[in-house]
Formats: sequence, C-alpha cells, structure tokens
Amino acid sequence: MFSVLIKQSDESRNTTTTLTDDGELTIPLDAGTTYFVDCAFTFEGNATADIKYAWVYTGTITRSLLTEGSLLSQITGAGGSGDGKGPSYNYTNVSAASRALAGNNTANTKGGGNIRGVIVTNSSGNLKLQWSQNTSDAGNVTVHGGSYLSKCKQADMDGTLIVKTSDTSRTNNTLTADPDLVFDTKANKKYIGEMMVLYNSSSNTPDYKFEFKDAGVTISAGDTWNCILNTNNAFDPATSSGTHGQWREAAFVSAPSVVATSLSSASTSRSFNQPMWSHQMGGSDGQFVYSWAQNTTNAVASVLRAPSWLWFQEVEQA
Repeated sequence: MFSVLIKQSDESRNTTTTLTDDGELTIPLDAGTTYFVDCAFTFEGNATADIKYAWVYTGTITRSLLTEGSLLSQITGAGGSGDGKGPSYNYTNVSAASRALAGNNTANTKGGGNIRGVIVTNSSGNLKLQWSQNTSDAGNVTVHGGSYLSKCKQADMDGTLIVKTSDTSRTNNTLTADPDLVFDTKANKKYIGEMMVLYNSSSNTPDYKFEFKDAGVTISAGDTWNCILNTNNAFDPATSSGTHGQWREAAFVSAPSVVATSLSSASTSRSFNQPMWSHQMGGSDGQFVYSWAQNTTNAVASVLRAPSWLWFQEVEQA
C-alpha cells in the first residue's frame, strides 16, 4: 500500500532564484530498499518569474528509473504544452540538475511537474522537492496545496512489481523473452499493467525491437488487449528537453510487435518504451512475455538496463 504525503497549504516565494526545500514535500526512504514512487506538484506564478525545481534524494541511490515530466498550461482550459525528459536514469541521485520552466507561464496560468517509477536506495535519506523562481521577481510563485509525494516498498505493492536487478545484453535480431520481465496469467482473468523499459547501445546500427504478448496460448476472441504505448527513438537524458515520447493507442487480439529505431550513436544515449495496458484472458492459462532483440544484428551489444520494471495486477470488472 502507498504512503502518501499531501501538501496541506499553498506556499509562495518571491525575489529568489535559490533552490530550497518545499516546506512540506519531504518523505523518508529506508536504506537498501526498492521503492515505487509517484510524486507531483502544481504551481502558478507570472511571466517574469517562472519556476525551476529539482527532485532531490539526500541519501545515496544504487540505481533509479523514473519518468520525469512537466506541463505548462491552463489547467481549466484546452491545450497546453509538455516539457519532459523521458526517463531519468542514474546511479547517484534522483535528478542530475534542476528543471527550469520558463517562457510560457503567464498570470493565472498553472503548471506542474512529476516523477514516477523505481528508486533502489543504498543509504537512507529523504526524497524531497526543491523549487524557486527561475528569474528573481517581486511577484509570487506558488506551489499549491494538494501536491503530493508517495512511496511504496516493492513487497507492499498492490499487485506485483518486478524490477530487473542486472543488465541484459544481446547481439542478434531474434526476439527472445527477457529473463526478468515475465509473469504467469490465468484463464478468463483480467489484468492491468504498466512497465518502463530502458535500453541503449554505443552504436546506432543495431537499433532495437520488442514485442509483448501472451506466450504459449492460442489467441482467441476471448483473449484481448488494449494498450497505450509511450516510446522514444533516441534521447540523451543528460541534455535532452522537449517532448520525447509518442503515445499510441492500439486494440489487438494477436500479439503486438513494435520496432523502435535510430538509437543515437553516443554511448550515453538511451531510449525507452512505456506501455500501459488492460488484458482479458481467453480460456487458457498463459504467460506475459516481454521479448526484445537488436533490429539489425551487430557485434556491438544492445543492452536492456536495470532497473527496468514491470507492474501488473489481476482485477475484477466494475
């Protein structure tokens, strides 16, 4: 079960560009523990000040894999613009640098930021939000009550959370099940799921392809999937900005297969896919399998990184 800290009141700052801790949004994490975290805040200000923020962990992290994003828009109106880095992936801290949201925030306009995913701690510490104005101004920037930080230990999750503990490398184009990202499914049951998979190569030649499906069962009219998929062909998590994912929606009965291409040749570059789905089984037991391979066989390995993660839960129809 998640433990949630909800900010109880608005907090305003002016005439400062120094990142400091939010007055409420801090949660402790134990040492040597795998957590799923889901954290978000909303703010408003003026066109001069804007806002900058950072997610910070005061202890040390073995590794983490988090989607990190922000939004500048009128929450009560139509439209808006996204500004996200895709996954934040590192071995030292939650956020390598502060995120400045500038240029779009006007009076009576609200925005927000969030992180969601897995943190594997080494030493204990506090996960917290820091923020300030991006440009010093006498007008207030306000982070709103209702913003929240939440955490759940892997063993306490509703459903099941699978986290890769080591990297897997491949140098061929034969789709093969990942050794970690699998789970058994039962006949006539309904499931929901979400996963975040991070992969990279030091060459742009092999690219990457993947498939997720129920293996070892006969696909029938009773075995149906509905999926939205956020995937990105190339990004460098240290420097990229802007919208780096493409959301696609699909309904399918047979096994899906989506090919991701054009990995950057820089060794620091990584790409990802993030499917979320519902799945209704037919009359046979099966197994959810995430399979992957190089798109073009190459001696330079493609690597599926730890701590890529998979969460699923059996559900009842409402």
